[in-house]
Amino acid sequence: ETREALLAQRAETDAAHVEVARALSAAAAAQSQSQSQPQQQQQLPPRSPGESSHAAHAAARRVASAESEAQRLRGENGDLRAELDALDPAFFDEVMDMKRAYHEQTGVLEQYEGLLRRYAAQLGVPFTPAAALNHTS
Repeated sequence: ETREALLAQRAETDAAHVEVARALSAAAAAQSQSQSQPQQQQQLPPRSPGESSHAAHAAARRVASAESEAQRLRGENGDLRAELDALDPAFFDEVMDMKRAYHEQTGVLEQYEGLLRRYAAQLGVPFTPAAALNHTS
């Protein structure tokens, strides 16, 4: 479960990095556009001074927001990595052993419940399996 959480966090961090790169690219394009505006005025219809300024500010806000989110995710990712590093491989092996033992015991329980159902039917007494008892609480 911890490993899946770390992998999900890693994917989220990677997505934030991509967003930062896109925002930086958009900001650079807006800045480049505003700097080269006199050359482009021959090819494009004239723009008001506020239009390119507004686009640059919007791009800068997206960059700042994406950088802030990326920084937050890097910190969270670091915390999760430290948590995961505290767990050694033997821990995960033990978890897998416990999972396997649980499934084996579930099979044994089902066999016993089958026998108890049969005996209860022969004796004419009611029998409620453990799984049914767990679902009613």
